[in-house]
Amino acid sequence: MLIQILFLKLFLQTGIGTVFSAVDKYNPDPHLACAPHQILKDTDLVIAHRELPCFAKVIVCNVRTEKCTSAVVKDRGPFGITGNHYTAIVDMSEAVAKKLDSNGFEPVLIFSPVPIPNKPPKKKLYIRKLS
Repeated sequence: MLIQILFLKLFLQTGIGTVFSAVDKYNPDPHLACAPHQILKDTDLVIAHRELPCFAKVIVCNVRTEKCTSAVVKDRGPFGITGNHYTAIVDMSEAVAKKLDSNGFEPVLIFSPVPIPNKPPKKKLYIRKLS
């Protein structure tokens, strides 16, 4: 997989990758999801990214374990904010995390065929309501 990365012109983004579960129904803007009527399963190799186009195929690499896997962008997120920075760059399904041997909060590399803008958070903050 890494040899493919070296020979292709890919764009890179580094940061923290977190794991989401299909049980987590929280999405501040559900209309932003790539396929709003499609149910995401924990067994699908999908990720949630704020800026990559929907259905873009990317390569996700875990820095600690040095394992890589391909995944498809099918959702928007993560939206957690600390100060002027997002807390994570990508939310991974449990299947992606398992392939990467991720513990749920790991440094990752994202290789994408399209440029990744890395925009700062908007002024509008999303506050999760605790039930």
